Amino acid sequence: MHGTVGAVALDEQGDVTAGTSTGGVFLKLLGRVGDTSLPGAGTYATQFGGASLTGLGESMMRTLITKTACDSMRMGLDAQGAASSAVNMLSNMLATEAGIIVIDNQGGISLAQNTPHMAHAWFKKGMPEPVTGL
Repeated sequence: MHGTVGAVALDEQGDVTAGTSTGGVFLKLLGRVGDTSLPGAGTYATQFGGASLTGLGESMMRTLITKTACDSMRMGLDAQGAASSAVNMLSNMLATEAGIIVIDNQGGISLAQNTPHMAHAWFKKGMPEPVTGL
């Protein structure tokens, strides 16, 4: 009935992209705009990396957390560092649950979550099959 689907990718030319689709908050108020339509909240990508996030949209809009993750990569963190710091920031600042997937411009892929479950998969050229998990 509701849920988030996010994707981040790095192509052979080194271009990074990210996208997010969400079912939104169940029984949301009429007229509510979620985080996926706001750059830097639920989705963001730069030449340094990309990020897609799931969680309560209001928290993502207040922190622009996917932009923060991409800024972390611009400042030298890899995908793992950016993902971990983003979720830690949300936990510490707003005590909210979230999950993030991140790719850096070197092809590093990572995720971080403070939720009980977050289905995920990733695949790189040359791998026989994707890595998956909950």
